[in-house]
Amino acid sequence: MAELNVQFVRPDRALFQGPVASLVLVTYAGELGVYPGHAAEIVALGNGVVRMKKLPQDGGGEEDVVVSGGYAEIQDDEVIVLAPFFGEYANYISNFEGKMV
Repeated sequence: MAELNVQFVRPDRALFQGPVASLVLVTYAGELGVYPGHAAEIVALGNGVVRMKKLPQDGGGEEDVVVSGGYAEIQDDEVIVLAPFFGEYANYISNFEGKMV
C-alpha cells in the first residue's frame, strides 16, 4: 500500500514523523486532501483540524491534530507541516471542558 511520510514541525522542534495513508489539511482556501502521488505544492494553513488517516498496520482510524496557521509543503510522497501551534484534538477539547460560557 502506498503511504505518505508526514512530519509535524514547530519552529523549536519536530513533534511527529511517520507514515500515514492520507491527510486532510485545513487551508485558507478550504480543506485539501493529500494522498500518495499528490502534485508538489506549498499551502498556507488556516486555523483548524488536520486529519490523518492511519495505515491499516497501525490500527487504521483517524488522528486529528489542531493547527494554528503555518505552512505545508507537499512533495512526492512527503508532507512537512510547519506551524507555530499543534495540539492533539482530544486533548485540546478536554483543556476547555467546563470553561466555556
